[in-house]
Amino acid sequence: MEPDPLEEAVVPPEEATDPDRGTPFGAQVAEAALRFLDAGAIEVNGERFRMACSELVRASLAAVGCTDGPPGSLGDGGTASLHDYCEEAGILHRDQPAPGDFILFDNTYDRNRNRKLDDPLSHVGVVVAVRDDGTVEFVHVGSGRVRRGHMNLDHPWSRKDRSGNPLNDQLRRKTRNDPRKTRYMAGELFRTFCTPQPCGE
Repeated sequence: MEPDPLEEAVVPPEEATDPDRGTPFGAQVAEAALRFLDAGAIEVNGERFRMACSELVRASLAAVGCTDGPPGSLGDGGTASLHDYCEEAGILHRDQPAPGDFILFDNTYDRNRNRKLDDPLSHVGVVVAVRDDGTVEFVHVGSGRVRRGHMNLDHPWSRKDRSGNPLNDQLRRKTRNDPRKTRYMAGELFRTFCTPQPCGE
């Protein structure tokens, strides 16, 4: 029996990294992603990108002048291709992220429509901030538009904290056909982070 890809999905950061470890390049990628929140479309310099999660990543990088590397590898493979690129480059991690990092998830929908939890690397977003309580804010595409999402690995099942602040967004829709042990919240579906490198590095 193959292991459930979600069994290792919820992994808290191994250790807290320097909260100021973000780079100017990462900040630029995050700012580019944030601009798409209010734009109504994903467009860079007249080029229109599809309203899809991996296309948001491509556009965020294109907006800062990166047209090789990850953007070029995402044409058909989407999140899985991005993961392979990051793995080969040695830039995957599960430490505290920084703005501009990519955040990858498993099993956010039944991609192959077989009613099983066997859909790894099904969604990706761009980290734009990390709150003091560890909640990661990210920009992604959901239900046909660009949205702001939230994920907290210390409380992966919780939607909000006691003060009503968001901790985790629901990334997978509930349906009557969901198998047992289906998970829905961002913290439950988290796979890994990837820290993109400046163009040409």
